[in-house]
Amino acid sequence: MKNLVKFNTTAKCYDCEINGFFMYTPQGADYYTCPCCTAYDFVHSAYTTSDMIKYFENDTISLTSGNNDSIYENYMFCSSCKIIFDIGCCHAENGCTSSCYNGHLIGKYKYKDEIYIGMPQFDTVDEWYNELNNIEILEWICPNNGLHCTKGFYPKIKFPKKYGVCSLWKKSFTPIPKSD
Repeated sequence: MKNLVKFNTTAKCYDCEINGFFMYTPQGADYYTCPCCTAYDFVHSAYTTSDMIKYFENDTISLTSGNNDSIYENYMFCSSCKIIFDIGCCHAENGCTSSCYNGHLIGKYKYKDEIYIGMPQFDTVDEWYNELNNIEILEWICPNNGLHCTKGFYPKIKFPKKYGVCSLWKKSFTPIPKSD
């Protein structure tokens, strides 16, 4: 397992066309996309494969009932990037399941009594499955800092109540003014 302190994204908002750590909930919100590479989260991408049986046959996970009995369903995992992520605040409100969200990533965690600033990246899916219970997430971050789209179907300027302040937004953050 590595500690990532720098990471990139290939995700893009379909409306404003900017790159950012964006994620979608396609297929009636049955799936989540990774904010770094846009692949489906592991639990849902493995749903029809032997991987699901390999990792979850003895677990109490229930994908059909929405029952969060398993730690593996509390957070999302990308088997391509091998990172843990979570759906974040709204970036573009487009109605129903077409909205775009700012992905939330781990910013600080504890692993084997060591505190790390960054995000764990697992070497394999097996390592994620075996080590997840040994990781304590201390802080989530919103790499997009609660960015809102101006070109969504329900733009913030006309529908401000559809957009809240990101719960992870750093209130102490003060942008540095541009010098003339």
